[in-house]
Amino acid sequence: MLHDDETWRFLLSGAREDGLVLGRGDECHIQMDSLRFASMLSREHCRITYSDGGWAVGDLRSRNGTAVNGKRVKKSEGPERLQHGDIICFGAWQGSTQSDACYRFSVL
Repeated sequence: MLHDDETWRFLLSGAREDGLVLGRGDECHIQMDSLRFASMLSREHCRITYSDGGWAVGDLRSRNGTAVNGKRVKKSEGPERLQHGDIICFGAWQGSTQSDACYRFSVL
């Protein structure tokens, strides 16, 4: 966890076959419109999927991007495989993993 003042936990064990969409929009499975950095998120920002025994995150052509461990996730390269302890950054990350927009991915 990167923030002492906030804890965000999303139960992904019941993920749909086509994944879970995160973003500001009402149609998202995980709505992130109440976060401090929500203005940097797209309505449909990224998708988290489970396949072949692991989780992955793919950017949905968001305006400000998605990154894993400081590396931007590019749609052209496909989803980025996630490992326990990876840091996912949304929107305002600007190359740093020490942003309000960054969260540690944990497998519990």
